[in-house]
Amino acid sequence: MKRILFLILLLTFGGQQTTVSGQQSSCSGDTIVQVSKSQYARDLYLQAEKSWNLGHIVDACEKCFKVIEYIEKDVRKRELDRSFYKPLAHAHYCIADIFISESYINLGQIFHKKALHYFEKFESDSILAHANKFVGLAHIETNIDTAKHYLNRCIELDPTNRFHKYDIDKAIAYMLYYKEGYKDSAFAILRNNIDKVEHDNVREVYHELLGEIFINEKEYDSALYHLEKCMESSEFFVQLEAIRALTILYDSIGNLEKKAYYESILSKLALDRVDDEIKRANIMDLYNEHLNRMHEIRKTRIIKIVLFVTAPIIILITSLVIFFTHKKKKKNKN
Repeated sequence: MKRILFLILLLTFGGQQTTVSGQQSSCSGDTIVQVSKSQYARDLYLQAEKSWNLGHIVDACEKCFKVIEYIEKDVRKRELDRSFYKPLAHAHYCIADIFISESYINLGQIFHKKALHYFEKFESDSILAHANKFVGLAHIETNIDTAKHYLNRCIELDPTNRFHKYDIDKAIAYMLYYKEGYKDSAFAILRNNIDKVEHDNVREVYHELLGEIFINEKEYDSALYHLEKCMESSEFFVQLEAIRALTILYDSIGNLEKKAYYESILSKLALDRVDDEIKRANIMDLYNEHLNRMHEIRKTRIIKIVLFVTAPIIILITSLVIFFTHKKKKKNKN
């Protein structure tokens, strides 16, 4: 479970005035532009989501960064509304999920909190609940008080959602057992829920967690029962953790033949994951490039603001200098 778990653009005073006047004179024109921008951001995110669902995490990550950069660069603050917050929220959430799945936990938590900031603008309890749950899950290994805060917030926002309940109960059981030492309470939650869970993948995660716990308790028959229940899981990481746990189990009971068998499967899976290590490096390259681009976007914006403020002053001072210089020359001629 532990592993399952952002050229200087010159701006003259006259040009800026012309732009402002153009916007004020045509509200309908401005609306057309805004819809086009929000639709572009949405389409870009949908492309990212498609890549994400297909497992193309590098392409998904790159497109999500483009969504964030596009809105930061080309959308004025007064234009920002729900039509932009939605792709922003989902882009940050997608990046967070990718970072966490690739073990960049701290970066994932940063993007989760940014996603939550945008999700809060939706005023939808079900969406907020979902976002709070994943922020909470991301903090289990680093700060259980923070994790509990967000997980409890999820239940408060969407109390009748059984999928959230089972996910959160499992996380609470993990914390009770591994972080707080309340073993009986952890067992009670897992055993009470496991037969009620309707989704196969969720039930398999319960079995995997129980398998690990029973190994820790040296109850190997019970551990084997639960781990075998998730060996055929369609979720790669569930299967991976089950095999890893079985290797530990057979080592603990001295069955070296079975231990070697599961170690060979682990080695094969590790070879199959070599490409993913390359993906991880590519993701960090993309993130560093994103930071550089966001820095340039913000620097350009600051320069625009400075020029907007100073340009009329410079023009006024220059005009006064020219006026008084011309007046002085005229006086000297007389």
